[in-house]
Amino acid sequence: FGTPPTLTMLEPELPLRRFLERQRVFYPSVELVVDTELSLPADPYLADHVVQKQPLFPAVMGLEAMAQVAMALTGSTVAPTFENVEFSRPVAVGKKNKTTIRIASLRHDDGSVNVCLRSQETDFQVDHFRAVCLFAGEDEKGSGHIRPSSILHPPSSALIPLDVHTDLYGRILFHTGRFCRLRGYQLLKAKECVAQITADDGAQWFGPYLPMEFVLGNPAARDAALHAIQACIPHLRILPTGMERLEIFHHETGARFVHAKERSRDGNTFIYDVEITNGCGEIIERWRGLKLRAVETIAHSEAWPDALLAPYLERRLEELAASTPVTFALARGLYAERPAGTDAVIQRALGTALRVQRRPDGKPFVSGGEMVSAAHANDFTLAVASTDDVACDLEEISERTEDVWRDLLGDETFQLAQRIAREPAGSLDAAATKMWSVLECLKKIGLPLNAPLVMDLKTDDGWWLLRSGETTIATCAVTVRGNESPLVVAVASRPQKISQTLKIKSFALAPARI
Repeated sequence: FGTPPTLTMLEPELPLRRFLERQRVFYPSVELVVDTELSLPADPYLADHVVQKQPLFPAVMGLEAMAQVAMALTGSTVAPTFENVEFSRPVAVGKKNKTTIRIASLRHDDGSVNVCLRSQETDFQVDHFRAVCLFAGEDEKGSGHIRPSSILHPPSSALIPLDVHTDLYGRILFHTGRFCRLRGYQLLKAKECVAQITADDGAQWFGPYLPMEFVLGNPAARDAALHAIQACIPHLRILPTGMERLEIFHHETGARFVHAKERSRDGNTFIYDVEITNGCGEIIERWRGLKLRAVETIAHSEAWPDALLAPYLERRLEELAASTPVTFALARGLYAERPAGTDAVIQRALGTALRVQRRPDGKPFVSGGEMVSAAHANDFTLAVASTDDVACDLEEISERTEDVWRDLLGDETFQLAQRIAREPAGSLDAAATKMWSVLECLKKIGLPLNAPLVMDLKTDDGWWLLRSGETTIATCAVTVRGNESPLVVAVASRPQKISQTLKIKSFALAPARI
């Protein structure tokens, strides 16, 4: 019958995708390990993602790489849902060198796939990125299935006055080139934002002859959704370190809208929930428990744009005076519209359109238990809100003689101003204006002008923290774009239960009227 034919064992083939470059181990539906060599010629996007002069492999590209491997292992044509995502350690790529990453995946009996990404720089012994990939059936999560939106601020063309290319990119955002997809903000607060992301620009992501397909959609839009949150924390550089769950319902090339809201904060760690919609307001991605970590302070040598100042003030006050949070709002050009313009800024600080009323002495108040305060300087209006008793003041630094300042402040407060003025880069006019704002806050919060003041803290970025009993007053000077002189901001806060006790004592000690 002749010589029997030779049997050749063929290795299973992987899809032609960027991060499935070199197969090391492959047991279909069980285990897959691949290596991919990263370099600037093969991965030119690395030149657009440089932190402290070091190109870093973006976290969103890590998600793409892990998804490609998990889908190749299972044979799925549908993008996975990610759970327990960790970006524990960045992957650095030398500008003139090559770095190999290794992506390993293992499927469990329940169908979930554990994926980790390691790097040559740590001898493939450390998980830089890690995630669990879950796959739904084609009929459950197929193409075109989109869930209805629950965003409070539907997409619109109205953007707040903030030039992202001059105020964010190159200043507090390190991203360049392909990653500059942020167009503007419809809402920007310290703990919430609604941002618009531009449509895909068709940029080339990989070198010649390499596969160009993305299984999760264009990564620049997803990265822009991440770094849009940076404007909420404009004085600290934040990087993603993980998330609880990421669901991708659909990916498309049009404009996107990002709604991010802070869930909690613990020191330098921030937890956000994010929804991304298309132009019709339909959710195309949902992130739960996005974890961001502050890695360094961002120095601000230039004047603050109006839109970033309120988030900065709110964040710094939260860091300096660890008590009930105070929310800020700042607007320019509403002086002629008082009191309606002031009410609008107060409502912005509250986050709701509650009716603002006023006491006979002019102090604003709202129903519902929250306390509010407002102040004016030039054409600026500042408003604060808190569940604690709160007061604010806003003053432009002006030049006066020592005798005038002494008469305005009184001897003891003037001595505190002189103490502040002795600090490096200090001046008597700036220090005295700060103390004047402190006195204004004391008056608004119901304390006498001669209430004893104690200096509690001084920071390197020019903040002073003072106390008077249970009342905390924070003050600083800031330079605002378009304003000739710096502005002094002061905010006083005191627990409401203390305020109520003081009122009861004052009433009990008041002489009876006959």
